[in-house]
Amino acid sequence: MASLSTRSGEFFGGSPDNRTETSFLLAAATLCAFDILLTLPREFRCIWKKRFSAITVLYPVIRYCPLGAVLMQIIPLQWTSMNLVR
Repeated sequence: MASLSTRSGEFFGGSPDNRTETSFLLAAATLCAFDILLTLPREFRCIWKKRFSAITVLYPVIRYCPLGAVLMQIIPLQWTSMNLVR
């Protein structure tokens, strides 16, 4: 499977670069964070104030792993771009 940078470069008809990939990843992280902040009061009321169950274990995994995965892709890209500037 091709990486996001390869697919984004092919989509725009040029060679992939770090700025395009970083822009897509930052947009994804922003949308994930916005969704989490928007639904936080309901999440506390419906999930965390309830009795401990399998749902209270699975919910954070399903809810917060996408944001973590996107952030883990952004961090190495930023290190790479900082090393190229120096």
